[in-house]
Amino acid sequence: MKIIIVFVSSIFFMIGYGFSQSVKVDTIYSGILKKKIPTTVILPSNYDVAKQYPIFYLLHWWSADNNSFLKTNLLLEIKDKELIIVTPYADTSWYVNSYSNPNNRYEDFMSLELFKYIDKKYNIDAKRQAIGGFSMGGYGALLIGLKHPERFKFVADISGLINAPSYDIPLTPQSPLNYVINSLRISFGDENSVVPDSTNIFSLIKHITPSENTFIYMAVGKHDQFDFIVPQHKRFIQQLDRQKLKYQYLEFDGGHFDGKVLAASMPSLFKKLTETLK
Repeated sequence: MKIIIVFVSSIFFMIGYGFSQSVKVDTIYSGILKKKIPTTVILPSNYDVAKQYPIFYLLHWWSADNNSFLKTNLLLEIKDKELIIVTPYADTSWYVNSYSNPNNRYEDFMSLELFKYIDKKYNIDAKRQAIGGFSMGGYGALLIGLKHPERFKFVADISGLINAPSYDIPLTPQSPLNYVINSLRISFGDENSVVPDSTNIFSLIKHITPSENTFIYMAVGKHDQFDFIVPQHKRFIQQLDRQKLKYQYLEFDGGHFDGKVLAASMPSLFKKLTETLK
């Protein structure tokens, strides 16, 4: 687990104190998962129960939790924005309904329970909703965002393993895929049993049309240790171009585990999100 530990310790560079936002953790009981799911909610400093706010579901990376984004530059970037952020805990589920464990239906939890809970409890503008994430969360954001274009007009993928479960990539001894391969097999099935259409981003994007007005933001690291991430995104962009879909693609200095890409992408991400949801 050395690589993952290095990433987690290096990305936790900002303690979430001294900001005016209201940060709380809702404990949501899931009838689907049969357990309580801690979900971090960030409300703007001037939160007004009489107003409706845009919302950004922000999905954490593998081995992280619902509070992990608080220790990045997130609070600094959104300090003046009237925006609600929601981050549910998803373990190492990849945000899918597990192939191996029928009780781990995280995609169903989000689609059928989490969104309804948030819609009911907070003042959400139904026409201004976004979803995004980093790494595992980037994949999850595309998975759920593309399945629900009626809800999400903005989808953000930062260093996402968009070809998950990545069985098309040779597994060498040096590959960081070794650290996550067991969770991929639990979530998606093994190389022979995976059902691609329901979890394949390249298949899901084919169902999105320009009329649905979906905007896709993508940011990747030039030196990502998952060396297939940049080529897979360029392949994805070719498909977006063929379908005449709107997107922004940016490359930043940094790797997958040093926190640099996530930190560097935040300003452009929230600029584009604000423009899209205005």
